[in-house]
Amino acid sequence: MSHLAISTPVASRQADPAEAFQGLVAEHGLRVEEWDTSALDEPLRSKFVAFCVETKGDRFIVVPAGQDPAHRLAAVRALLAHPEVTA
Repeated sequence: MSHLAISTPVASRQADPAEAFQGLVAEHGLRVEEWDTSALDEPLRSKFVAFCVETKGDRFIVVPAGQDPAHRLAAVRALLAHPEVTA
């Protein structure tokens, strides 16, 4: 007689990165600005992921237009966790 181990995987639905990004932006009161990076030299264009600008009490997150939502989310999380990087 053989025993069959039955495992029931826990259904873990990961949040859509675009939705998570919008939630993070709303939670922190950020404004998002998308920039067309096509005018940048390739070395800069391929390395630009996001930056933060504060002006007149507003916090802007500037991201490349058409950026992958998962990369965008990760970049903004990193900026929020380490604001000194943009100083």
